[in-house]
Amino acid sequence: MFFRRYLRLFYFSESFSRRDVSILLGNMLDHFDAGLYGFLAPVLAPLFFPTHDPVVQLILAYSILATSLITRPLGSIIFSIMARRRGALWALSYSLLGASVTTFLMGCVPTYEMCGWMGPLSLLLLRGFGGIFAAGEATVAQLYILHQKPFQQGLKASQYYHSTSMAGMILASFAATLAIIGGTEVAWRICFFAGSFAGVVGFLIRYFAKQEPEKIRKAPIAFYGIAATKSVMKLWKIVLALSVVSGFSYMTYAIPCIFMNSFVPLISDHSLETMMELNTAFLIIDLILIPLLGSLLIKQNPTHVMGGAVLILAFTCPILFHFLPQSSLLYISFVRLWIIFWGVVFLCPLSQWYRSLVGTTRGYLILGIAQALGTSTLGRLTPSLGLWLWEETSLVDSPAMWFSFCAIGVFTILKMYPFKTQGNTKQND
Repeated sequence: MFFRRYLRLFYFSESFSRRDVSILLGNMLDHFDAGLYGFLAPVLAPLFFPTHDPVVQLILAYSILATSLITRPLGSIIFSIMARRRGALWALSYSLLGASVTTFLMGCVPTYEMCGWMGPLSLLLLRGFGGIFAAGEATVAQLYILHQKPFQQGLKASQYYHSTSMAGMILASFAATLAIIGGTEVAWRICFFAGSFAGVVGFLIRYFAKQEPEKIRKAPIAFYGIAATKSVMKLWKIVLALSVVSGFSYMTYAIPCIFMNSFVPLISDHSLETMMELNTAFLIIDLILIPLLGSLLIKQNPTHVMGGAVLILAFTCPILFHFLPQSSLLYISFVRLWIIFWGVVFLCPLSQWYRSLVGTTRGYLILGIAQALGTSTLGRLTPSLGLWLWEETSLVDSPAMWFSFCAIGVFTILKMYPFKTQGNTKQND
């Protein structure tokens, strides 16, 4: 009975077109590419930064992700303009194709041993260009799938979207685990080649989805986004709020599924291989929780749900981290699952909260730039910043204290910008 009820959560009603399915499948493949580098960073660190000690190697490898601070806002602008002129699916298709090309080149990048400093520089440049194309997905898809859907259908669409994101991460984690256990340089390169192939498949899916009778290109030009970046500047407070909230949402994934993979082996006897073997299982649990908790929270006010989740994380994480050194694998798994659970609670109504602030018909560029800034600073820098805080303070709970500080900031933002009613949301749309 429970199993049948759970399966119904994934049922695609008539309101979901082939366009929506193509977005979900393409989003899954895009997140495979995006998650792969984070999971493989402990393997890449000694190959590209061998002249530094192990902790600094990890900090430098994760810091490469900071390139997205520049490239993702740039990509948001480029692909929002493309979506406006040629159609949203057209922009999404070519952002995915570009990401697959850069992912293929990641599999070919030379290491430090092969060509000295040119290896790390090539890695930096490729991650930067990859960020431009990846921004196209985040800029358009998350709001595009909600377009012209009422609240209940929009909430389900949001859950499907986040579920496919996690499915892509699960595949990336599984591939990275095999590469880490394999322990050869060829193994991690094969992972990137596989990600490139997946991107090409996603491009074909979306390309043929554009041939539907829907004729998306004939939609009003206003549908495809803000006309100029000055509109973003006028709404800088909302952009800042969206940035912090989206960055924190990424942190709830990055801490248990990326940061702790590298951090726990430094403070305990548990190996990276053990952490990665469990990582895929935790991501599967995350995937299961999204539609399950989403169905339970569907009638609740998003502001109350998100605010409750961040307060619980803010007050519990420093305490939980304090007991991590030399703790059992069971306790470490509990801490990771605790953050994942409340992160999913926070995530489920997130897209609806986004829509209540910016709408769907005109919010692509605003949300795209805000997410680019948030995930590039608070989100993607979480592993390197957490390791740096621990290295500088020698306090094992210092990364969690930073996490708690960000959670309190998010709670304040939710109080300033509470979820609007469905009527107000319709006005925005």
